[in-house]
Amino acid sequence: MAWHLSESQRVFGELALPDELADAARLERWLIEHGARERTLLIPKNHVLQHGPLRKVAALDEAAIRLDQIRALAGLLSLEEVAAEFARLELLAQIAIFGLFEGALGDARAALMQRTGVEP
Repeated sequence: MAWHLSESQRVFGELALPDELADAARLERWLIEHGARERTLLIPKNHVLQHGPLRKVAALDEAAIRLDQIRALAGLLSLEEVAAEFARLELLAQIAIFGLFEGALGDARAALMQRTGVEP
């Protein structure tokens, strides 16, 4: 049941995002999952193109640029600024953002538990 809820949040969350941000979100999720599963931080671009969610070079490049922009912006903004901007978003966009973070946190938790040998 929890998996179905998580998947619906992910799918509907991505639908609420503009296409370029949805591609970035899918790429980030895949990179995190793949990196945790393969226990690596380095994934060649050709491998991402063959096995990842984006199969066209232009789409992959744009999504990677978006991820870099989001990370850079996050580094510049204070917590108060982020909270104020988040409060200005429509409810559906807020839910989409929470769904992205929830999925990434769950993936990180599962990878850490697997690595330490702890059973859920």
